[in-house]
Amino acid sequence: MALIAAMIAMGASCASTHVEPLPGVPPGATAKDELGSIGSGAYVVLNSPNNEIVLPNGKRWTGRVRGIRDLMLVRDNTITPATEVPEAMQSSYQVMVDFQRNGIKYSFFDVKEGGVYPRK
Repeated sequence: MALIAAMIAMGASCASTHVEPLPGVPPGATAKDELGSIGSGAYVVLNSPNNEIVLPNGKRWTGRVRGIRDLMLVRDNTITPATEVPEAMQSSYQVMVDFQRNGIKYSFFDVKEGGVYPRK
């Protein structure tokens, strides 16, 4: 619980803070309805007024206002808009995150699986 509160309090300026994956939270499970795991230690923030992703290195990406669609690719500690993917970038080992009005969908390219979280 303290980890979740600390992550939310960090806001956009958490570049030097390390966020540990929540133990026992598999992809597709929520942690206290505030975060949703999208694999590899990355999380989407379910109750934010914006589209947000927390990376394993602790950095937080903040996108558009909630309700306005963002389509992002997450790989390691990098987030790339789906419209700006370099030609040479391989799609395996990436997660596509689709922020929609009522939910956040995610898909793993390498295993063709994923899930959806309702917005809180």
